Amino acid sequence: MKMKYFVIITAIMLCVLSTACRTQKSTAVASEVPYVVAKGYFVRNDVRRIPNGKITDAHLFKEIFGAAAVMGPDGLPTKIDFEKDYVIVVSENASHTKTEIFPSSLSQLSDGTLRLVCRIEKGEAQSFTSLPCLILVVSRQYDAPLSIVR
Repeated sequence: MKMKYFVIITAIMLCVLSTACRTQKSTAVASEVPYVVAKGYFVRNDVRRIPNGKITDAHLFKEIFGAAAVMGPDGLPTKIDFEKDYVIVVSENASHTKTEIFPSSLSQLSDGTLRLVCRIEKGEAQSFTSLPCLILVVSRQYDAPLSIVR
């Protein structure tokens, strides 16, 4: 009989201890942040390295990127109004391998910071070198410190 009580009490204590050791993640997602993927921009030939992170100044953006219109209904570059918006740039090193960067999510965490999660896909070899990058346009109302997770 004593052994039965010992087993029951031990099981209860293990349950209590296992739930007491759990911790809450401090980076819980508060909300998703809307963004637009900018299309129709290219990295200028005189740029050797693209800074990752936020660009809030139109002049700096124009020093790194050029606009390229193409034929078709969606041929104009995405409009960026730096008075209302800023951009987030994610880039990789120059490579002879086809590399694409895709956004998975942009979230504002409970501590107020932004977290961009993106994935990088590498493809076949190319006969030229490219600087792969992703440009997201975000409203200034979501201006906060940023972390990028690849």
